[in-house]
Amino acid sequence: MVLAIQADHHLGWFPRSIDERHSLKLSQIFSPDLVDALQAHAANEVYGLQANIGIPSSQFDIRAYFGGKNRPEYLLAYKIYIKDSESMTAVRKVQKEFMGELSNWVHTSNTFIAFGKEGLVLDVGSDIKFDLNR
Repeated sequence: MVLAIQADHHLGWFPRSIDERHSLKLSQIFSPDLVDALQAHAANEVYGLQANIGIPSSQFDIRAYFGGKNRPEYLLAYKIYIKDSESMTAVRKVQKEFMGELSNWVHTSNTFIAFGKEGLVLDVGSDIKFDLNR
C-alpha cells in the first residue's frame, strides 16, 4: 500500500456545471479545450493531466455523511501536474482565459482550484515505514 507519491506538485481544478444534468457533457466540451489551452499557455509548466468524472446518483451521494448534503456536487475534477509552485501563475492565466469562454457552461462562483504537494507517508510493499521527520 502506497499512501502518496513523493514530491508531486499538482493543482486540483473543480469546474461546476451550471446544470448538473450536463456535467458529463461538460467534460466532453471542456477537456479538449483545456488540453489546448494548457499546451498553448503552460506547456513548459504542466507535465500531466488527469480527469475524474463522477456519475450522479442519489443512491450513492455521500455528501450528507461529510456534512455537505446541500453543498455543490462536483462531477468533474481535473488533476493538473505542474513542475513546481511557480507554475501556478501559468495555470491561473489559462484558468482566467478559459473561464470567460465557458461562462455559458460553468458556474464560475462555485468553480475553484486547489494547490497541493504530495509526500510519501509510507509504502508497505517497498518496506518504507512511516518517519515523523520526513
